[in-house]
Amino acid sequence: MMWFRDSLEVARQSLMLQLSRRMILLGVIGVTVFGVLIGLMSWRAAPGVAGDNFLGSMIYFLLFQFVLPLVAVYMGVSAVNADIEDGTFTYLFVRPVRRTSLLFGKWLSAALLGWLWAALVIAVIWLAVAGPSRPWYEGRSPSPGVAIAFIGAAALATPAYAAVGAFFGAFFRRPLVFTMLFVVGWEVIISNTPPQAWVRGATVADPVRRWLMENLPQAGELREALGWSSLDFLDDPAKLGDPVWSVARFTLILLCLAVWVYTRREYDSRPRD
Repeated sequence: MMWFRDSLEVARQSLMLQLSRRMILLGVIGVTVFGVLIGLMSWRAAPGVAGDNFLGSMIYFLLFQFVLPLVAVYMGVSAVNADIEDGTFTYLFVRPVRRTSLLFGKWLSAALLGWLWAALVIAVIWLAVAGPSRPWYEGRSPSPGVAIAFIGAAALATPAYAAVGAFFGAFFRRPLVFTMLFVVGWEVIISNTPPQAWVRGATVADPVRRWLMENLPQAGELREALGWSSLDFLDDPAKLGDPVWSVARFTLILLCLAVWVYTRREYDSRPRD
């Protein structure tokens, strides 16, 4: 019980520290500008597409394909690696708090902050494109159900990506390099392999995509709009397993690896290059 309380306190302090950084303010400004641009795009697209298809395509391709994984992994890296980079980890390690609690609390704060950021982006996009005056195709304006489903998918994805960041931050000397390799290489390439390869469950992107297909309104139409028809991941769901369990297993494995490294490695102060 003490371990859990310590982890929550570390998460609280880490979250407050990250919220106090200038990067958060810049992120909020960027989200607002991004929403305005999407809103302007929706004026041109409205007569030719249904609102749900446009909203789903914008959120999935612009957020879930690259930005959300990159931001969530970066937050996990920053939460764990920042103390190692600036040398303040020495003050943390001499306190009567287990390293397991430190790692778990930092991961928890990164996952929560990543999900809040993603939910804000999705809400801003929905508000930008759901204006009543747009002439959406057949009068089908974007429904809030699509935005809610994507917020749920973000809640599924961000803890897993934050766990990847926590592991990279604890293990690698230059974790941001491996962050880019993971997001651009592993997630994009492996999540689009044939299901017979049995490796798509080792990603976050594919289980999240399968979860969306089960929970999005008008999933059949969105499947066509998002180009998922050729992936064959709905033909036999047993091939890849339950998407929630796939993400949970992925997260647990990465967290265990991160804890194993973080609790056993003797870190040295790393001067900035």
